[in-house]
Amino acid sequence: MTKTSLQAATAKAFLDTTVPCDRILGSKARRAAVEGKLSRYASIATSRFVQLEFALGAYRRLCDFQERTKAATNVTDLLWEAARYAALPPPNRYRRLGQVMINAIFFFIEELEATGPSDGTLLEQLRADLRHRVRRAWRRAFRSVERILDPSACLADLPMPRWDSATGRMTRMADEAYLEQKAGLLAAFIRMERAQFSAILRALATADAKQQDEETRRRVEAIGKILDDQETPTGDDVRDVGDALVAVESPRDHVLLNNNRKHFDPITRAIGKVSESSFDPPGKP
Repeated sequence: MTKTSLQAATAKAFLDTTVPCDRILGSKARRAAVEGKLSRYASIATSRFVQLEFALGAYRRLCDFQERTKAATNVTDLLWEAARYAALPPPNRYRRLGQVMINAIFFFIEELEATGPSDGTLLEQLRADLRHRVRRAWRRAFRSVERILDPSACLADLPMPRWDSATGRMTRMADEAYLEQKAGLLAAFIRMERAQFSAILRALATADAKQQDEETRRRVEAIGKILDDQETPTGDDVRDVGDALVAVESPRDHVLLNNNRKHFDPITRAIGKVSESSFDPPGKP
């Protein structure tokens, strides 16, 4: 069955972590493109693991950035700080925070639609905008999602963030300790789905050298380590498996929507599933 006929027959989509990320951190045009794509599906699902990845990644970085604006004295200083973090070498986690900070500032200015506000006024408006965004971010990221799956049956207690009006920040967010606590159970699920993960491992390990980037190499190593069951898996191991775990969780009658087809297409092909871009590039019918 072709990708087009599968979509027409099922009208079901499964969201990878990159989709909720785009819904809160993408530019105005990018967000509109993603929402347009999602509107084509009658049924949308995702998983608790996707929510966990989102909580530990883009969502936490957005919340961290909101906290940093409280101490900033002007937008220029905030941009300099963001640029310093963004220039750090990968995989430093503050590098991604810096990129998020820069994007958030410029996307905010783009949408402000005001001419020439003073720096102090702009900073206050940025703080107010970020408070609003952070309060709505989780709900907005998973808006229109009808089913939250938990194939590993171990993430039912994933903390749902709550806004604390007294401190002006989100609380009860999942953290690294939570991931470490669940690493063994998620690894057990990976071993339970050994056939699919073995197929992914073979496909990635034998892929063309051009596809063997650092992220793929880490994924191959982590899947192999977990399937061998010789060492205790860590949260980092589970994170490295990441995309493969999301692909296995995606039901076979769903299209796996993501904005990282470079990594997802080889994975989904290996297990007979369909991966598709979560947005249509400008000019595409």
